[in-house]
Amino acid sequence: MISGPSNMKVTGIIAEYNPFHSGHAYHIQKARELTGADYIVVAMSGDFVQRGGPAVFDKYIRAQMALLGGVDLVLELPCAFACSTAQEFAGCGVALLNQLGVVNYLCFGSECGDIHELKRAVAFMDEEPPGYSAVLQKHLKEGASFPAARQTAFEAVWGTGNRWPFDHLLSSPNNILGLEYCKAIQSQRASLTPVTVLRQGAGYHEPMASPSHKEPGRFASASGIRQALYEEFPYGEWKDNNLENSGISSFETFSGTPYLPPAVRSLFSQSRPLWPEDFSALLNQKILDAVSLCQSDPFSQYSDFSLDLSQRLKKFALDFSGWEDRVVQLKTRQYTYTRVNRALTRLLLGLKKDAIQDFKKRNYVFYARILGFRRTAAPLLTEIKKSSRIPLISSPSAALHILSDPALHQLNQDLYASHLYQCAYEQRYHTDGKAIRNEFNRKMLVL
Repeated sequence: MISGPSNMKVTGIIAEYNPFHSGHAYHIQKARELTGADYIVVAMSGDFVQRGGPAVFDKYIRAQMALLGGVDLVLELPCAFACSTAQEFAGCGVALLNQLGVVNYLCFGSECGDIHELKRAVAFMDEEPPGYSAVLQKHLKEGASFPAARQTAFEAVWGTGNRWPFDHLLSSPNNILGLEYCKAIQSQRASLTPVTVLRQGAGYHEPMASPSHKEPGRFASASGIRQALYEEFPYGEWKDNNLENSGISSFETFSGTPYLPPAVRSLFSQSRPLWPEDFSALLNQKILDAVSLCQSDPFSQYSDFSLDLSQRLKKFALDFSGWEDRVVQLKTRQYTYTRVNRALTRLLLGLKKDAIQDFKKRNYVFYARILGFRRTAAPLLTEIKKSSRIPLISSPSAALHILSDPALHQLNQDLYASHLYQCAYEQRYHTDGKAIRNEFNRKMLVL
């Protein structure tokens, strides 16, 4: 077992908590039990998430939910990789936790619940049988997602009529992420021991209305809670100029309430969400800015845009659609909803391919930004300050004076993403100058 400098046991989790629910609290509890952890550290997505689009609640609200749900320290996952492919999302999360110098374990949920099976699959995939790479690259160039292209490639080289032995691992989203975590630990030679918890309750995409949610002890999925939140409190009904009457006024009737830990319910009820449609005007401006430069290929410089997808968006540039209509315009069999959604998010945030490739070459992340911690985690912070290979940041304004490129570039991207989120929030809820917050006047959370 790998041990931290003071023999404290620290377990890391990579998460979005979009939003935080009882299944997440269960995972944190099991992570602590399985690893004997003294502290739980979470690398959490900021205001934009892995499948593209904004988080339903801002990063400070979600960080507070995590702390109330049992986490000791919440760090922000840089936006360059928070809204990225599973491979890059996992790579950045592993790099961030590993460079702290104190984290012993990485604990994640999976549908298979068997770490040995996941490791065996990674070892098998690392062998890359003859012909695998060529088929993989062919399907990636055609626009397939990496997991889909990888499965097709393995099926092709495994042989007609033979079932690839790990097919079931590539059909479930948490298994896919689990494989990427194991691969990232291996490729980075990270001092993290992977541990998995069997995912309980609803499937990743399972709606709240499904019969399985009625089973005793079931956990809802985050996507099911978001869908119920959107349907029960429609988009247009959130427009509320009265800050004293904010949040979900009839929260007690919300179907998702039973699936939230009691500790976070009051915070959830006081919070107000944002949806992709809230960013439609900002996205349209970004599209106009790009095409106004009269380039033949205005969007391919942004991550997740192929030349073909760039041309499709250019064709529809002057159709001033909402966010979801944009996705429908661009979605094809080749370009999935997630791929288009993520490409639009990266365009909105100005995330360009060259910068992201440069970050990856330099081990993904250059600092650890604290969003919040528990007072009882003071010894953990002391150990991180002693052992971390990257600076620990508690104040963005102070960090701007000590960082240099490319770290400064990465931090500015994170600040820009959060300020866009706050801009959309102000537009939606019209705070009229009251309690307007930005990254320079918001303090990290201390519970």
